[in-house]
Formats: sequence, structure tokens, C-alpha cells
Amino acid sequence: MTDTAARLFGNVAQKDPENATYRYHLGVALLQKGEKNKARTEFQAALTKKPQQADEKKIRELLAGIS
Repeated sequence: MTDTAARLFGNVAQKDPENATYRYHLGVALLQKGEKNKARTEFQAALTKKPQQADEKKIRELLAGIS
């Protein structure tokens, strides 16, 4: 299901790149697929879009865990 999630969130993030939630969930799917660099890019982009406070905390935790 990770591939499907990445594809779906990739599509909606492309259509609405200003949506922090879509970029966050795309980053999670990419991270689960092992695509750390792409996930990092999406998380960083999500942070610039003013995510909800709870999502921002999760994003920062995930970014800190990417080596």
C-alpha cells in the first residue's frame, strides 16, 4: 500500500503544492519506501507551508530521524 499512498499523495501534492498536509503524508510514504532524500525534501517543503502544530512536530521528529 505504500506505493499506492506515495502515488496518490504525489498526485495531490502536485496539484496543490501549497498544502502542507499532502506534502507531509507524501514524505511519510516516501520514507516508508526507503526514499530518504525525497522524503526529506517533502518534509522540508511541508514546513515552509505552515503545517498544523501537531504535524509540524511530527515532521521535525521524522526529519531528525533521517540519517
